[in-house]
Amino acid sequence: MHDRAATAMFLEFLGRNRDPATLSQRDWDRFIGERRAGRIGPSGKPVSNQTIHGDLTFLMAVLNWAARSRDEHGRQLLDRNPLKGLRKPVEKNPVRVVITDKEYRALLKVSRRVGWRFHVALVLAHETGHRIGAIRKLSGPISTSTAKPSGGAASTRRRDTSTGPRCPPRRSPCSGRRGAGAPESGTHRCCPRRSIP
Repeated sequence: MHDRAATAMFLEFLGRNRDPATLSQRDWDRFIGERRAGRIGPSGKPVSNQTIHGDLTFLMAVLNWAARSRDEHGRQLLDRNPLKGLRKPVEKNPVRVVITDKEYRALLKVSRRVGWRFHVALVLAHETGHRIGAIRKLSGPISTSTAKPSGGAASTRRRDTSTGPRCPPRRSPCSGRRGAGAPESGTHRCCPRRSIP
């Protein structure tokens, strides 16, 4: 959908019969100014640098493809991308939506109904300030698991990488019971001010 709209927009702005090899910095800058002001584009409204960045990324992909491709006679469609190396506009201070404490508590209340992964991601996002997308990309072991030789439930304990007190064992995902030494209240003994959701 975006590709078709962007193609139509660039054909209208640059002209259907324009030789792509003649594109220049002047065309680039003029497009950015006109698009930012809302004088071109499907909506007819001013757009953000992020939108313009996406449009120009599409244009660059088309020109790069043409510079690598050949016609039915073996001739290159375009000798080189004439706009290569030009800077795309970027958002200086992207707006980040921050939820209120009341909204967080409401989400937390229903998060387990969505799934345990969502609940964990929500808590991590709230406690660390990272975006959910970044949390989703986390991988690798964050704890060591050891099964009891007698066939009992697995016990998980955080690796101790500091000289400070260890955090207590968590509930085992296999057994649903707390490991030995875990506090019965909702707080860590090594960080008593923070409650466990």
